[in-house]
Amino acid sequence: ISFPASVYRDGMIYMVMQVYDWSAGSNEQLQLISMKQDGSDVKVIDLEQPKTELTPEELGGESAQEGMGGGATVLPMPRAEVNDVMIPAPAVEVEDVPATDVVIDDAVVGDMPVVEIPVEDDFSNIWESSSYRTYAFGADGKLYANRQYYYENYGGETYVSVEKQYITCWNTDGTLAWETEVDNFNTEEEWVYISHMSVDTAGKVNLLLTGDNAYNVQVDATSVSEKKPLAEDIANLFMNYGSIVSKPDGTLLVTYYDENDWSKMYITTYNPSNGTVGEAKTMPTSFSAAGYYMIHGGQVSDLIYSGDDGLVLPFMSVGARGVISVLGNIGGQML
Repeated sequence: ISFPASVYRDGMIYMVMQVYDWSAGSNEQLQLISMKQDGSDVKVIDLEQPKTELTPEELGGESAQEGMGGGATVLPMPRAEVNDVMIPAPAVEVEDVPATDVVIDDAVVGDMPVVEIPVEDDFSNIWESSSYRTYAFGADGKLYANRQYYYENYGGETYVSVEKQYITCWNTDGTLAWETEVDNFNTEEEWVYISHMSVDTAGKVNLLLTGDNAYNVQVDATSVSEKKPLAEDIANLFMNYGSIVSKPDGTLLVTYYDENDWSKMYITTYNPSNGTVGEAKTMPTSFSAAGYYMIHGGQVSDLIYSGDDGLVLPFMSVGARGVISVLGNIGGQML
């Protein structure tokens, strides 16, 4: 069980719960938990799971032999020849007897008729899985996630492997609002992945791709934009980022390192809708070096974090207000 995403909205706390049951197969069960700020009125709803329908070509049809694209791979299975009859080669080759050299002597076979025995689908040779990454709560009240889908079939005449990814959107009642397939974004020349996802006030999803290069891609219920390369200074920012925090309006707070001195950290804002970056501020300390990994955007403040009492004044010097403090448990009035 894990809780990969949470948000506080209108006096309610919402959390995504991922449950992976090894005995139930390879798919994750997703649930949305909601509760009041005091922990009362807890509700748990199941998130509707989308279904992936593969085309005959993707499942190994004739046109698939010419190359399917879209993350799918079809390879012929090894076979051995018996006179004019083709039979699958054994999965494990016997030592000193190569599978490709299996021969049955005509004298043994004689005039025995060849009987075709129908073979039913063996679903034990099929592996299918969906996993979810990179969640985002939108200002529209919906939940968004990046779904990775995998399909492999080892049992047919050809080995079939299909990999797809989607941006999935749910309503707050757990029903599926929409799902849009997106490219895997990788090419032979470069490798990139979805490192962050945010949703603007209009419900458009902004994907931040990082890796060999940095791009922005916009997705909604009906369309996917082309990869838009980020300006060099912005790309450099995300190549050295420490944390990315989504604010309710879809803009981001980004902490990043000085590429020449990783003991120094800065914080700035980034609007993925128009590509603008705010003025960078020097942080009093490195968040990750000080052990701050759970960082969230606030409703009335830009950043909420839990830190050492000794860092209260340094952070206030760059605009921080208030403190989540150990000392506050016994001396709150003093603070």
